[in-house]
Amino acid sequence: MKLTKLHISLILLFALIFNTCKKYPEGGFVYNRIKHLFGKNKDHSEKLWKLKLYEVNGIDSTTLFQGADKYLNSSHDFVRFHISEAHARNYSTQIFLYNYSVDIDKDAKLMSMGTDLGYYNNDSSQCFLKGNITVCQRNIFNPEKNKFCEWDIRKITKDEVIITKQLTNNYKIILRQ
Repeated sequence: MKLTKLHISLILLFALIFNTCKKYPEGGFVYNRIKHLFGKNKDHSEKLWKLKLYEVNGIDSTTLFQGADKYLNSSHDFVRFHISEAHARNYSTQIFLYNYSVDIDKDAKLMSMGTDLGYYNNDSSQCFLKGNITVCQRNIFNPEKNKFCEWDIRKITKDEVIITKQLTNNYKIILRQ
């Protein structure tokens, strides 16, 4: 079969299209990050995620954060990502005791998580009294008493998010649907 100029042009066009789509190191296309992370790219969109893995220095520490008092709801959803205003890029996330502002850099490689001032107590964990039981939770997205923490995005798909951070310790978080 002879290749014509049209065939060659189409092959080059497809090669160009598929090579210009940026992907994260472990999967997921960059241009879908907002839709996958928040469910949609519109005002008031939100998506709930379960904590699959919380790793510190290569050690699975997930069980330290799981428990009935630490989930957002009865479905064991651990974190909620929310868009207040899509055009203003007003993003936030929430775990049981903490609220964070979220920013994704222009290259979509870093996700910054900042603890809202109302909830920030310059500590890596927070507690409150629920009835006669004290409920505590570690500040999972700011683990070393930082007001802001920039996480490296390794993967964002509709079913999985992987972020990592190197501070004094090495952290890895995997969220799943």
